[in-house]
Amino acid sequence: MDGQQKYPNLLERFKKALQENKLSSFTYVKQQGNTTERTNEPYHLVLKGNHWYVQGYCFKRKDFRLFKLSRLSNL
Repeated sequence: MDGQQKYPNLLERFKKALQENKLSSFTYVKQQGNTTERTNEPYHLVLKGNHWYVQGYCFKRKDFRLFKLSRLSNL
């Protein structure tokens, strides 16, 4: 199963946010298991291996970040 089949709804929503220059807010689960609320300005989607990521400016960290879609919820 490729990455696009695993997260079609998230991919489509991020594609729409990119096209319409909209911000995205979501809950993110870090590797350690901690959850944080994030707001970002998405710049592009990245496929690494079989995993999709969204890269953009994170307002919480005030820096560019890469977020793995499999750790994302409540978009």
